[in-house]
Amino acid sequence: PSVPSLFGKDIVLGLATRLVAASFVSLASAKLDAISGQVARRVQQAINQTIDGQCGDLDPRADRSFKNLIEIATRQSGPLFALALELPLLSAGFEADTDKAHEAACKLGLGYQILDDLKDQTIDSLQPADANIVNALSKNRSLAEARVAAVSFAQTQLTQSSQLAEQ
Repeated sequence: PSVPSLFGKDIVLGLATRLVAASFVSLASAKLDAISGQVARRVQQAINQTIDGQCGDLDPRADRSFKNLIEIATRQSGPLFALALELPLLSAGFEADTDKAHEAACKLGLGYQILDDLKDQTIDSLQPADANIVNALSKNRSLAEARVAAVSFAQTQLTQSSQLAEQ
């Protein structure tokens, strides 16, 4: 189960803040003088994107269309997953591969978020800021069809993520 489904979304914000602080401690202790600016910029971008995604998820006034929820879900975890690929690539001198790594991680994050939405669909439907992708899909079709469409979309994202990671 995901952290939000076990402990709630407020706990996720606190956990994310702790992990970000820990990442800066790790960066400060690493011997990255030649690329420290690039690393710091990537970490800041990932944090900004993740916070934007989390704010979109929690904002009851945000657009809840399928397209917008996909953008929100992509920003929620993809950028932080991407750091796990981008930072080692940067430190090993493979800067040209970081964009592909970022895309792979964002697709992984999106697939993860959709699969989490499948599990949380009923609980999320009771929230004022229902940012659940399955619930968005069920506005135009039955819930069973929405679930099938969500699984298919998640599988596509995860397959594409794997293909990009192999490259």
